[in-house]
Amino acid sequence: MRLQLIALCAAATAHAEPEGETATIVVRESGYVDNDHTAISTSAIAVRGKPTEELVVSAHYLADAVSSASVDVVSAATKRWSELRSEAQGGLAYVGDATTLSLDYIYSHENDWDSHTVGIGASRDFFHHNLTLGAGASYVDNRVGRANDESFHERLRTGALSLRAVWVWTQNDIAQAEYDLGRADGYQASPYRYAYVADPSGVPLGFPEMVPDARTRHSLTLRWNHHVLADAALRSHVRGYVDDWGLASITAGSEFVVGVEPFELAANVRVYAQQHAAFYQDVYDMPRMYMTADRELSTFQDVFAGVRARWQNGNALSIDASLTGFAFRFPEFARLPSRLGLIAALGLVWAI
Repeated sequence: MRLQLIALCAAATAHAEPEGETATIVVRESGYVDNDHTAISTSAIAVRGKPTEELVVSAHYLADAVSSASVDVVSAATKRWSELRSEAQGGLAYVGDATTLSLDYIYSHENDWDSHTVGIGASRDFFHHNLTLGAGASYVDNRVGRANDESFHERLRTGALSLRAVWVWTQNDIAQAEYDLGRADGYQASPYRYAYVADPSGVPLGFPEMVPDARTRHSLTLRWNHHVLADAALRSHVRGYVDDWGLASITAGSEFVVGVEPFELAANVRVYAQQHAAFYQDVYDMPRMYMTADRELSTFQDVFAGVRARWQNGNALSIDASLTGFAFRFPEFARLPSRLGLIAALGLVWAI
C-alpha cells in the first residue's frame, strides 16, 4: 500500500554542503509520527563521485519502514500493517563551466507497488553566470498490486516536464521561477479505499474508490533568496497549483538562516491551502461514476514549522539535525478532522 505523505523539505543551506574532490558520502536518518497512528523510519545513503573534473556519478539507496493503523486502514477493515519500501538510484551528470547535463534512473519497490523512473535535465548559464535557464523531464512506469491478491494488476504511467530560470537580481538577491507540467494515465485510486454512500438505514454503504484514469497538473513556483545582516539570508517561496480534477492549491513559505561559525541555524514555516477535487464528497448521496474517500482530495489546510542546525568542520565534514511539527485541518473529512505530527532528521556529509 503506497502511503502518501506531505512533508516539509529543508531549503538549501546558506553555505553549500562539503563537496569532495573525489567523492562525497551522505548518510541520513529521519523519523515521522502522527496522531493518525502512523510511524515511518527512513534511512538513506548517497554517494557522489567525480572520476573527472566535469563528470559526476551518483547513487543512493533509501529504505522506509512504515507502520500504520490510520483511518484509511481501519475503514478498509484492516488491522495495523507494516511494510518496507526501498528505492535505489543511479545517475550521471556532466558539469561544465556553463552547461550541466544529467541522466537519472530510480527503481522503487514495496509489497504492492513497483516503479521505474527515468529523468533527464539540462541547464545553461548566461551573462557571466547571472542567468541560468534549465529544463527537465521524467517518465515513471508504475505497476500497482494489492496485498494478498495475485489477480489484481494495474498500471500507472506519469510524465513530467519542468522549465526554470534563476537570475542574480542584485548583489543581495537571487530569484527563481519554475513551471511544472505533469500528466498521469492509468490506475490512480487505492485498492484498499472505499467511498461511502448514504443509506436510509443510517449506515453508509461502502463502494470501491473510483477516480478518472487521466490527470493533468500545472504548477508555478516563485522563489526569492535575500541576503540580510552580516551572514544571514531570508528565503521565501510561493507556489500555485491547478489540475483538471478541479483541485487548486496555494503554498507559501519562508526560512531565515543565520551563520555563526562553525554553526548554521535556521527556522522555517510553510502554509498550504487546497480546494477539493470536483468529484470529492465525504459521503455521497448516491453512487456516482467517480467517488473517492481520499482526504488528500478534499478541501484542507496545513502548516509546517521547524528549526534546524548544522555544524561544519571546514570543507570535510558536516552534521545537521532538524525538527519539524505540522498540523492539518480537514473540514470536509469527518473521520479525521485534523492531524498533528512531528518529523525529526539527522544527517552527516563527508567529503573526500
